[in-house]
Amino acid sequence: MKKILIKSFLLLFFSAYFSSYATFAQGEKDTEPPSDVDNVVAYPGDKQVTLKWDKSTDNVGVDHYSVYYGTEPVTNESGEYTNVLSTVGNANEYIVKNLENGTTYYFAMTAVDKAGNESKLYSYEQNATPVSSNDIGEDPKDDAVAPTVKFANALNLTEVKVVFSEGIKLPKESPESEFTIMNQESNEDLEVAGAIMDAQDSTKKTVILTTETQEIDVNYLLTVGLNITDMAENPIESGVEDSVTFVGKEESGEEEDSTSPEMVSATALSGTRVEIVFSEDIVFDSKEDFTVYPSEDSSAILEIVSAQYGSSEKVVVLETVDQEAGQEYVLTIENISDKSGNFIQGYKATEFFVTPEKDLSDILPPEDVTNFIAKIESNIVKLTWTASKNSSNDHLLKLTTLDGSGNESKGAMTTVTIPATGSGLGILLLSSFALTSYIRRKKE
Repeated sequence: MKKILIKSFLLLFFSAYFSSYATFAQGEKDTEPPSDVDNVVAYPGDKQVTLKWDKSTDNVGVDHYSVYYGTEPVTNESGEYTNVLSTVGNANEYIVKNLENGTTYYFAMTAVDKAGNESKLYSYEQNATPVSSNDIGEDPKDDAVAPTVKFANALNLTEVKVVFSEGIKLPKESPESEFTIMNQESNEDLEVAGAIMDAQDSTKKTVILTTETQEIDVNYLLTVGLNITDMAENPIESGVEDSVTFVGKEESGEEEDSTSPEMVSATALSGTRVEIVFSEDIVFDSKEDFTVYPSEDSSAILEIVSAQYGSSEKVVVLETVDQEAGQEYVLTIENISDKSGNFIQGYKATEFFVTPEKDLSDILPPEDVTNFIAKIESNIVKLTWTASKNSSNDHLLKLTTLDGSGNESKGAMTTVTIPATGSGLGILLLSSFALTSYIRRKKE
């Protein structure tokens, strides 16, 4: 009997203890909302928009974010967005899919903690307009630009990847007949047995060719026929970037590069020059692959005068008309890929930069160099000069060519930093045909 009484007492004691603990826990229920979501950025894509933002904070922990959006801006407290989505976890990136290209969408976000508390205010509203990955407009007939061949790579001794400047269409019958491959050592044709679109490339810019066995380390010339067209039925133009070269090679055994490059940074070097740094070597066609506009007005497109490779093929330098000092600009790119044919898309194709304020304390250009002399010594062009007194070690080199009639090309430019070596400075360049290995020029 005594044992029964003790057990009963203990049961009553622990029941009362846990009951009071539960009551205390309920009294301490989390009611504090997370901080508001800041720095939301919207990047347009093909039928989608990618959102990125700074993570919110909370006394317990953010559980997820709510994405509010619609096709009309919400400008007053009584307004509401027509759609709401929830992200998974506390990630700070989300893709809103199944949108309509050409329609502008407006986005705002809140943070939600594990107790269901939602941040008090919407984030600042952002908008973006999804666009087709082929960028041919709402009506493909508006596109009058012919596609070009960007490059070709041998995947192995019987397969070749061919990448075009835009989405293309193959003929329904015998598409392989539109591709001619010639051995540049023997001048004999390499048989092309098949041609199919690369199923892994949603942009339809990539074709996989099946060939007879190639010779290792031999250069081949690939030419594309006129029956290859873009989505607007513009055919390849004969003699205008319809041919590329590649080298026969065995399969390396390494996994094929399928990672898209990214823009690492965009920096205004001056009021007319912008330097873009990529995560790896890239391939681009012309200045038309780049667009710059003020962050608050996407219709005020800034004219780009030229686009040239910089210190390497990871760097591109844009020359623009005068930018506004202190203005934030948006830089977007299209049709730019790495050397494996992976195109930059989505939020990776957008960067921001701010044009520096003018330094009124120094508005005078440096003096010209003196004693500028060029000599050719054993196929080497030797440039020497005497530095000016108030110049830096950065030098802009421009190379132009002349034909027999004295007509001068637009030229290619690059920037080099040369350490001072006393009163004279110098640089060596390979002359004649070898110069192209230092400065890469685009076909006009």
